[in-house]
Amino acid sequence: MRGAEEMKDDVSGTTAVVVLVKDNTIYCANVGDSRAVVSVVGEARPLSFDHKPAHETEARRIVAAGGWGEFKRVNGNLALSRALGDFVFKRNDSKPPEEQIVTAFPDVIKEPIGADHEFIVLACDGIWDVMSNQEVVDFVRERLAEKRDPQTIAEELLTRCLAPDCQMGGLGCDNMTVVIVGLLQGESHDALSAKCTRPAVITEASREENLSDGDENKEAGDKAASVELIRDKINTLAAHMEKDDERDSASKEDSAQSTGNKQQNTGDEDSPPEELPPTNFTA
Repeated sequence: MRGAEEMKDDVSGTTAVVVLVKDNTIYCANVGDSRAVVSVVGEARPLSFDHKPAHETEARRIVAAGGWGEFKRVNGNLALSRALGDFVFKRNDSKPPEEQIVTAFPDVIKEPIGADHEFIVLACDGIWDVMSNQEVVDFVRERLAEKRDPQTIAEELLTRCLAPDCQMGGLGCDNMTVVIVGLLQGESHDALSAKCTRPAVITEASREENLSDGDENKEAGDKAASVELIRDKINTLAAHMEKDDERDSASKEDSAQSTGNKQQNTGDEDSPPEELPPTNFTA
């Protein structure tokens, strides 16, 4: 498709995160910023890492292919450094597909499944922009412990992340998709629920990863708040300007009427006196 002439300027694209469970092993392939995590005794363990233009290895490839990644966007536009589609960023004929400005070449992570592995969550960035890896795992695990089914939990997670008002954009207004996969390992759903009642064991490495994840979410939230503040200021300024225009228009009308009246009065004063007929004094 990349070689098709009609696709060269196509700007549509998507992320992808795919998980295969086989022979007690998890295989996760990822392109973009959709993400997968696995819960291990309540600890959120990443199965994928977001592809962002600010990352050093991604930035090197982007520049080498003739692009730039300032302001955390590819060529000032795309917030991802890898994606399916987005052919407008894949037009360097001297580079193979995996070395294009934006590539669909995935990272693949392999994770052996142990007795402590509980469930997997796959979701797009509409979820991860609102909640961190650990927050999502905590949310799902708490409800699995209550013996709720994964579909109901997924719906509750979407509701939790959805903004109450999406007219202005920002966090909670992006498209959202989530899949929850219970790792039953031949046991029942009740057995998985019992696993999820155990106290979570969070390692220091996981804490650091989730703190970093939380910082990115805070940054996204700050940006969204800044955009909303700017919009409010623009709307306020526009309202003031509209009122000023109305006042100026009214002032001009009053001035025009005053000038017309003055000209009329001045005309009456400056007009020559009416000539009287000559008086005959002859007797």
